[in-house]
Amino acid sequence: MYKVIALVLTCSMLHSSLGGPVTESINPLPISPCPEIVQYDYADGEGRLDATLVVSSPHILHGIWIRILFDRDIDEVTVKDSFGEVERRDGKVGFLIKNSDIILQRYEERLLRISVKYSGTEVPNLVEYRINAVTICPNSISNNGLYPNDKNASSDYLSSSITSEGQQAFSQENCGQTASKDTYPWQASIFTKQNNTEHYTCDATLVSPKHLITAAHCITYLRTSYPISPRSLKIYFDQHDLNDIDTLYFAKKITLYPGYSSENFLNDIAIIELDAPKKGSFVCLAGESSAVEEQGLLSGFRIENDGFGKAGAAKIERIDDGKCLDGLFGEFKELLGDENYCASYLKDGDSCVGTSGSGHITENSGKWYLQGILNAGILLQGKSKCKDSDSLVLTNINLYSKWIRREISRDL
Repeated sequence: MYKVIALVLTCSMLHSSLGGPVTESINPLPISPCPEIVQYDYADGEGRLDATLVVSSPHILHGIWIRILFDRDIDEVTVKDSFGEVERRDGKVGFLIKNSDIILQRYEERLLRISVKYSGTEVPNLVEYRINAVTICPNSISNNGLYPNDKNASSDYLSSSITSEGQQAFSQENCGQTASKDTYPWQASIFTKQNNTEHYTCDATLVSPKHLITAAHCITYLRTSYPISPRSLKIYFDQHDLNDIDTLYFAKKITLYPGYSSENFLNDIAIIELDAPKKGSFVCLAGESSAVEEQGLLSGFRIENDGFGKAGAAKIERIDDGKCLDGLFGEFKELLGDENYCASYLKDGDSCVGTSGSGHITENSGKWYLQGILNAGILLQGKSKCKDSDSLVLTNINLYSKWIRREISRDL
């Protein structure tokens, strides 16, 4: 079975940027069940509802089969631009849109415009869609209110791509340098949009002028290994707190590590390519055989009783697996594998930091190196205060440095 893809229903502004028509709806549109991937364009109040779908894949895709399901009977669904054939499925509420001849290149985007005809005065709503037998909505991060750093998040959030060989390495000549103490210019925060509201989702670390490393579960659909659309991400740098939005970047591409598993966080690492290079320093990468330093800093935003505070860093130290397991409960014990390591907060630390994707950094000869990224911090484990008895599970970045360099070199 061919691997699939994010399906995104775009807003009217996207039509304009892609040269398509912009039609202002004369009637209220239904509330989307998955705002980042389902967006309605037009309703005339007389039995017509329009939407535009952007079909995109992180893999080469041979043939596309899209299933859509509505909350009430539909008279007809038509597809514009000869995208594919339409067949009725699931009685009068479902349809299949298929085109076995399409070859979709990696990260290529194609527009699919549909028009829905219905009877009655109530506008229908899309309640489910699937791509090549995979349910994308409602099983996504957009409809359940769970984000990796929400206090209500749990192990339910625990969410492979195929990559080819790269050819040349990128330069790290000026990496790991800071202008002043306690500032980390490579630290980034990831926001996603839900119902036109931005949500702080995860942290990330800049490892080249255009590339970020974060946890794969931060940017995949719930309980799947499919990346969300890069269009739904906003990346902020140089924030003193989460309300400071001076330095904004957008994502161009998301690449997951091959073999990422949503069930146990295996290979929980992903690369985000920015749409433009960021000025300033990025963190250094160590070699594949380098050992993780025993102590270091976990950089991110301070966790406070009422949410998040200012940017900062917490002191952490590596601990053995036995002590780590003592501090983990239930399903979180299964996260510890050969590609992970455990850490705990130092007793003399005065900061509480630890959201998914936060970077573990260490200093060596005046340069800062990325050692790991946080898979399961205290928030994902249902805690709100940092204690030296807490166990933090991190991905060992050194083991993935060869893959990271190869993927970055492909984009240069």
